[in-house]
Amino acid sequence: MKRGPIAFEEHYSIHELAPIRAAYMERIGFPVKEKSGVGGDLGRVLSDIEELRLPAMDRFGIERQVLSASSPSIQGLVDAGEAVRLSKLFNDRLAEVVARHPDRLSGFAALPLQDPAAAARELERVVRELGLVGALVNGHTNGLYLDHPSLRVVWEAAEGLGVPISLHVNDPIPGQWKNLEDFPELLTAAWGWGTEAGTHALRILCSGVFDDFPKANLIVGHLGETIPYALWRLDNQWANARSGGSLLEGSGTRRIRELPSYYAKRNLFVTTSGNFSAPSLRCTIDVLGADRVLFAVDYPFESTEAATAFFASAPISTEERERIAWRNGVELLKLS
Repeated sequence: MKRGPIAFEEHYSIHELAPIRAAYMERIGFPVKEKSGVGGDLGRVLSDIEELRLPAMDRFGIERQVLSASSPSIQGLVDAGEAVRLSKLFNDRLAEVVARHPDRLSGFAALPLQDPAAAARELERVVRELGLVGALVNGHTNGLYLDHPSLRVVWEAAEGLGVPISLHVNDPIPGQWKNLEDFPELLTAAWGWGTEAGTHALRILCSGVFDDFPKANLIVGHLGETIPYALWRLDNQWANARSGGSLLEGSGTRRIRELPSYYAKRNLFVTTSGNFSAPSLRCTIDVLGADRVLFAVDYPFESTEAATAFFASAPISTEERERIAWRNGVELLKLS
């Protein structure tokens, strides 16, 4: 059976979220000016479905997009009450969009992690009542990462519901970008966002989250933010620290029962979003296995044409191509 790809990291927004980005950038003092937008009107591109998004999907053979809130979304808010209110508004609107095109669209909810208990309740609501298929978190929430003990309640809900949590890039905690501030070209997508997201993902993998919730799943973009490439060395040094060879005071190497690669190969999915490199894809498959890789574009910030052309010509087997394009996605999201 031939099917089109399921794209997992595709951005959507509503106009009520637009002011969050500007306020967030001003608050953290991130030293990069915002771009004017994709095609000159980023808000329209992000919110449009019928005029721009679906025709682009049809043109390049995308069967389904999994929509999620563009960064920083709810993670850019300080006030917990406002985060709860706006996440519900966004999720209700997203569910309405998905309901209009259930054969072409799915949705990852936004979560108000400022209030962990409310975030867990919201995840349960959107899955059970609205039919959304998971959640996407745009980086840290006021400096709080997803490994924090207060957020175990969210992982418990995700495992119980059988839905994944996707981790998207965002600007780092204020001050952590200073090692790159003289190199603005490296601060965002070229390097800074990836190292921030990769570090966030490693915190989750190495924190015991997946010992507590072994059936939970984490999705990370851009072929895993270099984690597959670094996994052998990570295991090697973790094992050395565990045996006492380089154990640091206060080391957390006993937080997890297995080596980091165990959890990466069991609980981590990575997407092809914005990393259209054949050697990088081959490395990722060889390290994690094709069953842990998902297709994605990163629409509208990356080219759908480039993403699909790369994937169609990548030197991988037919079985690997089918698994990454749609089989893994069907199984993960429980689609027919």
